[in-house]
Amino acid sequence: MQTCTLAVDIGASSGRHIVGTVQNGKITLQEVYRFENGVHRENGHLCWDIDTLAKEVVNGLKAAHDAGFAPATIGIDTWAVDFVLLDADNKRIGDAVAYRDERTEGIREALEKEYGLTFADHYARTGIQYQPFNTVYQLMALKKEHPEQLAAAKTFLMVPDYLNYLLCGVPANEYTNASTTALVGADSRDWDDALIEKLGLPRGIFQPIKTAGTVLGHLTPEIQKAVEWLREKGLAKAAKKADRVAAEGVAYAAVVNGIGVVIEVNSETDFAAKTDAFMDLVKNLATVVATENPADVDALKACKYPGSNLTVTEIMQEKVMSIGENMQIRRFARFADNTSVAYVHAGGTHGVLVNLAVEGGIDATEIGKNVAMQIAAMSPKYWDKSQVPQADVDKELAVQVALMDNDPKMASKPAAVKEKIAAGKMAAFYKESCLLQQEFVRSDLYKGDVAGYIADAAKKLGGKVTFVDAVHYIKGEGIEKKADDFAAEVAAQIAGAQK
Repeated sequence: MQTCTLAVDIGASSGRHIVGTVQNGKITLQEVYRFENGVHRENGHLCWDIDTLAKEVVNGLKAAHDAGFAPATIGIDTWAVDFVLLDADNKRIGDAVAYRDERTEGIREALEKEYGLTFADHYARTGIQYQPFNTVYQLMALKKEHPEQLAAAKTFLMVPDYLNYLLCGVPANEYTNASTTALVGADSRDWDDALIEKLGLPRGIFQPIKTAGTVLGHLTPEIQKAVEWLREKGLAKAAKKADRVAAEGVAYAAVVNGIGVVIEVNSETDFAAKTDAFMDLVKNLATVVATENPADVDALKACKYPGSNLTVTEIMQEKVMSIGENMQIRRFARFADNTSVAYVHAGGTHGVLVNLAVEGGIDATEIGKNVAMQIAAMSPKYWDKSQVPQADVDKELAVQVALMDNDPKMASKPAAVKEKIAAGKMAAFYKESCLLQQEFVRSDLYKGDVAGYIADAAKKLGGKVTFVDAVHYIKGEGIEKKADDFAAEVAAQIAGAQK
């Protein structure tokens, strides 16, 4: 785990968790979690869903942990002026009313008329410009509408103060937020006791003011348990999803620092495979294959994931939880020698990696790409006729002889003649099944077989190119897909919701 500083930045419409690290004197920031926020109408007022905010703060702690970070410190920033009240049992009183609510209309005028507090005097004491939503006006509106809530209150905490309290159990008011209450003396930088008394507010609810950066305490055992529970719950869900068939995904090929890689990573749906998160995963996995040269898929899963202290397995688990689908690394191949050219067809339905021996210092990229496109289009069974196993040759010869035996015009011919004719037909078999003997599909570039195209194209460039090897992955090839009964699935969901 990498030690970091965690900043929780909560705005009026969304929030995010950002980890900060320092390496070689440079600050690096990385967003690890984001969530939505907003106001809703509750009991006649616009309010924040403070409970959901608290849950999202904890969710973000889990996300930071899952990304491989161990926060040494946590700081929370929100908008100013809004607050919550706690009773003697530290239970929240009333709603977390938002600054956008209209309850403070006419309150400033009332302070001048009923309490003799002119704005000029108020400003001279606090140095805070007038805003109708300043906390003092919210508190006086609450005093007018719900005096019983102020009477029952033992603790006043602004929104970030409250979230900090939930994390560490220490009640405190942070100075920069407290200043927006218009109840803090500009000179004293502390609560203005005389002003609070003049307005008839309970002085005892206001907590000691702490400067920004003050360490309040450690995460409570309850919060630590909550973070761990969320992680375990997520891993359990990921384990269940691992049993589901993943036949979609992408077949991807790339050349990383001169090393050719082709890899197939599967998902349950094509929709998930097209997300940026999934493609970033695939590209990073290709990088791991290139740099670490794992022996097999299990070895790849044990490698460290780029930019993280987590293994590929751990990252895959997190991706399953975030994307919501089972994902599996199915296979990969790697060429470290010669010149590799990668080609991805139709967004990942085919991934082709061609390996060429290049002489003469020429750029064979275009040649390799055209050969890769040939492979994607024609799916040859073999690269060259010399690679065809004798058993397959014998099988094809037997097929040709059998065809002649069942042909009235050929059946009466001697066996030796039939065998000779069958041997002559093998050229058509090689032309269909073997890459280098196939007719080159780009007839606009070359008329003839693929071997001829490679030689001709290389000669025109002033060099020589020899086809060495290739790997062709077709997405989901050979995976038995589950036939979904949509009606049954919907019925099951309805039944589950009714329990």
